[in-house]
This record gives sequence, structure tokens and C-alpha cells, in this order.
Amino acid sequence: NLIPLDKVLLFNSYPNPVWDELFIEIESQANSTIQIIDVLGRVVFERSVSAGITSTILSTSEIISGLYIVTVRSGNNVASKKMVKR
Repeated sequence: NLIPLDKVLLFNSYPNPVWDELFIEIESQANSTIQIIDVLGRVVFERSVSAGITSTILSTSEIISGLYIVTVRSGNNVASKKMVKR
């Protein structure tokens, strides 16, 4: 079973753990929103990116050390990954 292209949201983030910069690669058919969410559910970082294949660098120097969830939302699709900030 193939997933229709309008339903695809792929993203990769590295390094993990992260020090000062998080690299994110997104492949999506719609504009996307990247959020970094702390363990209490607060959004500590947010950025919008255009549709297509996008590479971006997020500065994490203002984020305190701990466990976070990196979430990418694109249309009705959501993908999340854990991130450790050192």
C-alpha cells in the first residue's frame, strides 16, 4: 500500500543530543511548522518553513538543558521526535 504524496511528511533531526544547533530536514507537500516542546507541554521554539524539501538550522542556545519533543506539523499531518538538549 502506497501513501498518497499529499499525506507524506518526513523529517530528520540531528545531532541528538544537541548543544547549540539543531539541523532539521523536512520533506512535505505543504507549508510546515516546527515546534520544540518541553516536558510540561510549553512551546519553547516555533518556526514556519515552506513546502518542499527544506533544510534548516535552529539555534538552541537559548533553550535550557533537558528533554524536549520536536514536532513538525504540515497540513493535517504531525510527526514528532524526542530531543535531548545538553
